Amino acid sequence: MSFLQIVVLSFYILLLLLLTIFITSQFWIDISNMKLKSKFGLPYVPTSRRRLRKIMEFAEVKPGDQVIDLGSGDGRMVIAAARAGAYAVGYELNPVLVWWSRIKIKCLGLSKNAVILRKDLFKADFSKYNVYLLYTMPWVMDKIQNRLNESKYDTIRVVSNTFQFGDIEPLKSATKEKVYLYEIKKS
Repeated sequence: MSFLQIVVLSFYILLLLLLTIFITSQFWIDISNMKLKSKFGLPYVPTSRRRLRKIMEFAEVKPGDQVIDLGSGDGRMVIAAARAGAYAVGYELNPVLVWWSRIKIKCLGLSKNAVILRKDLFKADFSKYNVYLLYTMPWVMDKIQNRLNESKYDTIRVVSNTFQFGDIEPLKSATKEKVYLYEIKKS
């Protein structure tokens, strides 16, 4: 990489950092509902590499899988799933994170297997996917749980980062990393 390319890349990274700080400062707490609200969706908290490895281990993503990442942030889980050969779609509202994710996907040559949509995760079409990757707030987990039966697949794998479903026991958990695997079968 040339010096000019490094300078330009550094500029874009700095710009992304500043925009992310500005956007995440747009949050407020609604005391009546005790829910974090934002103009751009849920807060951005990047997943660590160690936790990402555990998520991918639990998800057992393989070629042919249809993966959805609800609240995809900077796209790292979508990219990991696409690298494993799956078709992966991320839903993210933050325009800066959508832009950054799309750039990373294009630079990595994963555009055929990975897509980031700037859409509300509650408007996602849940019918197309057999693997769900989640890093959302507890109140969002409840809403997502109610929609998992929309999948056209008989069995789906759900891997959650940090938070658990209220009334479903995880099939597998890594308490140190706070990663939980659920296998949900259609009734």
